[in-house]
Amino acid sequence: MKNKIIFISILLLVIMISAVEIYAADEVRYIRGIEIDGNFDDWDGKPHIIDNEDDIRSDWLNFTKVGYFADDQYLYIYAERLSSKSFYPWRFNVVILNAKEGKQRYDYIPTKYEYDDKDKYYQPTRYRKRKYAQFQISTDYSYYRNKKGTPIGISFNGKKIETVLLDSNSNKRIEFKLPLDKVGLDKENIDVKFMIKSSFDIKSYRKGLYPYDWVADGKPIIITTGPTYWQISSIPFFIMTIFIVKRKYRKGQETENSSKETI
Repeated sequence: MKNKIIFISILLLVIMISAVEIYAADEVRYIRGIEIDGNFDDWDGKPHIIDNEDDIRSDWLNFTKVGYFADDQYLYIYAERLSSKSFYPWRFNVVILNAKEGKQRYDYIPTKYEYDDKDKYYQPTRYRKRKYAQFQISTDYSYYRNKKGTPIGISFNGKKIETVLLDSNSNKRIEFKLPLDKVGLDKENIDVKFMIKSSFDIKSYRKGLYPYDWVADGKPIIITTGPTYWQISSIPFFIMTIFIVKRKYRKGQETENSSKETI
């Protein structure tokens, strides 16, 4: 019985330590998750990229900030752009560069930019051919008839997954989540390498400028998947269980010793 209690205690301790190590690897990032509701307060303290504004001409395609977060099921993204006008749609792709599943395609992605003083514009000067899978993000106009808010449609390789209705009147920023099982990355403690690519900008193209806004400029964004909220919240349970097991074991030992002394 004694050996069994010790074994259970050690097993629970190993599980708890493993969970704590994952959690402590990025303590700030996993304090709380992201709720997709149009309230952006839960993005405070999450990693983000500030994008150059002089890399595309149309304000509605010009990203200014991208936040990101991941657990072992979803990649969460916050996107902010230069324009806040309600009649401008959202339309861009999230490119997964290390996808293990899903249909993939090739594209030439800029890897280096130089600022053109004449045009006041960041022009790509070097490209690299990369293979990737992609999610399409766009405004879902079918929701405007009956509901208020910002409806964001999410598709994978042209097939619609869902539409998220954000309870927000601002068309300047949005948030959404992408299922990582579509690209075979729905596991703990693995890297997700992604970039964001705007739609084609005719305004930039007509001026002889590069017509896409990529985030991040010249390199992918990398985030390591972490535990889900349930796994994080289970850590106190493991600690409490070990405490109870130890307490019962000590009590049992005291009782056994008392019995021996009586005999």
